[in-house]
Amino acid sequence: MYFPPAFFITIRIRIFYHHQFITMSTITKRDQIQWDLADIRTAGLAIRAINHTLRRRIMDTLHQYGRPMSVTDIYITMRMDQSACSQQLAVLRKAGLVDDEQEGKFIFYTVNYEMVGRVQETMKLFAR
Repeated sequence: MYFPPAFFITIRIRIFYHHQFITMSTITKRDQIQWDLADIRTAGLAIRAINHTLRRRIMDTLHQYGRPMSVTDIYITMRMDQSACSQQLAVLRKAGLVDDEQEGKFIFYTVNYEMVGRVQETMKLFAR
C-alpha cells in the first residue's frame, strides 16, 4: 500500500500505560493536521522501545554519565547481566534512541538527543 510522504488523517490515539488504555487526543475533520507518516512510525517505534523500565534506566544512565559508555560500563554501573544489557541496547539502537560508535573491539553508546527531540515534537501533535 502506497502512502504519500505527508497526508491528512483523522485519528484517535490510545496508548497502553500502566495496564490501562488512555486516550491522548482526538483530532476531528475540522482540526486536521498534516503529518508525516514516517515520523509517526519512528515515534511509535521509539515509544515502544522506551516503554520498558530497564531501557529507560539505560537511557537515564547514558544521559547522567555524560560521555560515551561501553556495554561493560553500562552493565557494571547498573549491576545487571551483560547479555540482558546488550539485548536492551539493541532495541534502543534499532529505535534510533542511542548512537553507537565502534573503537577497536569496543562499541560505545550515547543518547541520540536529536531523535529524542523528534519524538517529543511528534508527540506534541497528539497532546493538543
